[in-house]
Amino acid sequence: MKDEVRSAIEKAIHIPSDLKRHGQVSNIDLYRDSGIAKFHDQITANSIQEVLRHYPSITNEWQQMCWDKRCDSRIAIEEYIFCLYCVSAPKKIRFYFNRDKAFANYIFHELNSFHKISTKQNSIDWKINSLKTFGKSIVQKFESIAHEQISDIQGVQYEIFGSCDKRYTYPLDIHLKLYKSNLGQKINISVSILNVCKQNSLFAYIHTPEREIKLPNLQLPPFKDINALQNELQKCLEIIDDFLENNQAIIYNVLSKAK
Repeated sequence: MKDEVRSAIEKAIHIPSDLKRHGQVSNIDLYRDSGIAKFHDQITANSIQEVLRHYPSITNEWQQMCWDKRCDSRIAIEEYIFCLYCVSAPKKIRFYFNRDKAFANYIFHELNSFHKISTKQNSIDWKINSLKTFGKSIVQKFESIAHEQISDIQGVQYEIFGSCDKRYTYPLDIHLKLYKSNLGQKINISVSILNVCKQNSLFAYIHTPEREIKLPNLQLPPFKDINALQNELQKCLEIIDDFLENNQAIIYNVLSKAK
């Protein structure tokens, strides 16, 4: 194995630990930074296994990252009784008794997945780099909606909070919380962008403590590009605006109740 290939594999197998250390970065970013993409055709499960022998604890990091996934990537590894390991990938399931071999194959499939995502013609970079802009626009719209629709409802207060980062899933998650007191009922309205690497879906929901509020359908179709995302986001916020405008009396009654 060439030294430059070995070096790239060494960087790539440290992706899980680097994710924890750097925080605001995605595994696709780290895959690209490792330089392993240019050696993609030379990487095999055997070459990964050869490097893994020098970093035995790395397999624990990959196992934890597998457990921490918040969406179904169809790539996973599980340990069963008698040291039997199951590695599943799209249309493939393999069993191994050798731990290093099992994890080498699992990592091989994961790196292949990262490679496909990172080399797609429609890169996800525009989504990641635009998230803060979208986050700010949602916060501003929530502020406008709350000022217009909530300020006239006696005693009702609101709070806007959430996050916008570059992690693999849930990169954007903004909430508008309505309440009358900390001990009373609350209504949470959320807008989230899920799975930017795969399904690219914008999702919004209204969580209420009472079924008497008729909830609008806020789950929107997957978006394909930045213009589609902006259009779907606008539709979503319009639905929320209409919901609050048309349900003020019910909202007041719900929030007036104790938990």
